[in-house]
Amino acid sequence: MLLRSTIAKDNFEKKFLIKIRSNVNVQSQVPTGEPCLQVIDYMNWAIHRVFVKGEMRYYNFVKEKVSFVWDIYDTEKYPKNFYSKANELDAKKISLL
Repeated sequence: MLLRSTIAKDNFEKKFLIKIRSNVNVQSQVPTGEPCLQVIDYMNWAIHRVFVKGEMRYYNFVKEKVSFVWDIYDTEKYPKNFYSKANELDAKKISLL
């Protein structure tokens, strides 16, 4: 049985007529075994809380480390549907999910 990544690679090569010579090695990890994943999980969760619950307190702990948030669901504000240091993310500015 072919792996899905092999099938995707074959489809890409056929579509774009390019031979891919690189190898992909995916290793799954759990946050308890990899501290960096804990940080990423927290960052994603904190931003998720802003969009889903309008709650800023967890995001405020890490906002100095966030340089860019793109609200892909807010199509009404496109192309200004992103937040950065110049346009800080705030629950009052977004459309809640």
